[in-house]
Amino acid sequence: NAQLAVPFKERYKVNVKGDMTIIANSVLNRIDKKNSTNMPFNDKTFETLSNDEMDMEYIDIDTDKETFSSSSAALFLKNEESKKIIYAGLYWSATYKYESGYKKGEDKFVAFDKTREFFDEVLVKFPTQKKYKSIKGEIIFDGIKDKNLKEVAPYTVYADITPYVNELENPFGFYTVANIKATQGTLIGGSAAGWTIIFVYEDLSMTEKYISSYDGFAGASSERVDINFKNFETQPEGDVIVKLACSALEGDFNVDGDLLMFSSSTNTSLSNIKTGTRKYSNFFDSSITIEDENFQYRIPDSKNTLGYDALITTLRNPNNSKIGNNAKDARISFKSSGDVFYMFFCALNIEIKPSKVVFEDKKFKLVDKTTNKEIIQEPSPQTIAENAFKPKVDETETSLKPEVKTVSKSKDKSAKPNTTSVPSTTDIVANTNSKPKEKEVVKTSPEVKVVTSSGTINSEKSENLSAQSKQKQKPDDTKLV
Repeated sequence: NAQLAVPFKERYKVNVKGDMTIIANSVLNRIDKKNSTNMPFNDKTFETLSNDEMDMEYIDIDTDKETFSSSSAALFLKNEESKKIIYAGLYWSATYKYESGYKKGEDKFVAFDKTREFFDEVLVKFPTQKKYKSIKGEIIFDGIKDKNLKEVAPYTVYADITPYVNELENPFGFYTVANIKATQGTLIGGSAAGWTIIFVYEDLSMTEKYISSYDGFAGASSERVDINFKNFETQPEGDVIVKLACSALEGDFNVDGDLLMFSSSTNTSLSNIKTGTRKYSNFFDSSITIEDENFQYRIPDSKNTLGYDALITTLRNPNNSKIGNNAKDARISFKSSGDVFYMFFCALNIEIKPSKVVFEDKKFKLVDKTTNKEIIQEPSPQTIAENAFKPKVDETETSLKPEVKTVSKSKDKSAKPNTTSVPSTTDIVANTNSKPKEKEVVKTSPEVKVVTSSGTINSEKSENLSAQSKQKQKPDDTKLV
């Protein structure tokens, strides 16, 4: 049966002129006589072994004595000067029954070190920063307490890191996440670990999007798990463009049977999703991908992560066959007939009918630009706008325009990094003189964030630091069928 340990709930939602993206990396890798864990693992042949057949140990790319695991990934976008980060959500997940174990005989796995410590706090080094910040998260699920999953003991933690990203003068570059705990050695089913950050950004030159992210925890099996996205409306004509992002644990490269599916109000039939690198029949295949390519701006940049999946992709929707015009809901589903994997994060991005905020009849309204009809959302535009700023009110109609933050940079406008953006070699060569980090604990809130207009009534100003490039709505929309 599908092990829906924690039903998926909406974490964040916004209508914004802009887009979403992700960065991610794994923190466990194979170790052998020829390769350290910091060397990328790229074996994707039919003969490659799985993570339960290898000795798995922490990746640790930095030189800090206080970190036992660390890996990096970079955020780079085109035309970065026109983009403003409005949300950044960090997830980390791993299988963690005990500190380390080994295989005894054919099928018996035993603990070498039975220690199991707290795992809800990690270290994050933001772009341009030399020191880590300590981030304390909200535990979404801990498998050690679940009778069906305690032998593998997977966990997932979430933290809202938006305030810390907004403090940066330049949020683009390498992010390093350290001290994610996982089982080393061997474990029944395999040991895997990694992290994912979802970014939502505003860009007034782009079309308006509905962006919603969900999190929970489910072990996939032959019974389907559905995640329902509601309260939007696609454009009345033209191509409907949809992006989806998700992360999962323990999808194996050479074990088929795991499926990701999509349906909508205009086509209720489930369609299997595939990309240029992910097959219909083995969607979660131990890889980190952006659209149809392996995400290369990572350290290390393994093509086979040995059990950690993260992706963002544009849905193939020829002639609006999967989701059409004026659609008002969509569903992402997953199941498996072979490979066991654990889904914990999913987000949807849909191009929608354009809207605007106006002041009319002595109150703020969110209005459909094509019909001039009011769009009712909670909380109301009136409440949010009054909390955001005091507008100048015309007796008829006052349009509200957002403040756009421009970051001046010498970086090329393409999505490719320059060499100064990459963590310096001192971060990869051992340094016995490194000093302890100054830690700052961030407590996060499990509340759903809701922003109701195209970024026009959420104009929080950021405080700047110096730069240098380095890397409910309804309470439960999940249905188990």
